[in-house]
Amino acid sequence: MNLLLISGSLRKASLNTRLLREVEALVGERATCAWADIGSLQLFNDDLEADLPDSVRSFRAQVAAADGVIVCSPEYNHSVPGVLKNAIDWASRPPGKAAWKGKRVGLMGASPGAVGTARSKGHLIPVFVCVGCTLAPGPEISIGQAHERLAEGGGFADDSTAAFIAKWVDSFLGFVADGTPRPS
Repeated sequence: MNLLLISGSLRKASLNTRLLREVEALVGERATCAWADIGSLQLFNDDLEADLPDSVRSFRAQVAAADGVIVCSPEYNHSVPGVLKNAIDWASRPPGKAAWKGKRVGLMGASPGAVGTARSKGHLIPVFVCVGCTLAPGPEISIGQAHERLAEGGGFADDSTAAFIAKWVDSFLGFVADGTPRPS
């Protein structure tokens, strides 16, 4: 099984990238994980379709090769970071041949705020449905106060968060493998 991991944050000390690293560790040898570099993508422009930049070609190939995609993204101004929306748009082209079509996608996010990233997920869900993805049945992961729940040196600061994420990973892997999410 091939998974593509996408962090919607470009920050070096990103809570979302840290959470995604923990997810990768929990996946372990049950799947092969690849990381997408969405920060290298040019801004979406239809004029470039005839001669795609290499970064776009590579990203589309990563999405196409993935059996499942885990997107872990912050929330900016109650919505989706522009860099993530840009990546989604690039892989949604050309019409009828979107790399996203049929991909099984799991959504998560981490934030230092109390609400987590719930509002951005409300924007991401219809976008991923529009481009032909099948979203993992809930819950979408939205970790508030993530700076307190993710340990500085790696791992989780508390057992309940660790157990919750481990159950989600198991469920998502089942969903990608056979379309059946495991109880979480």
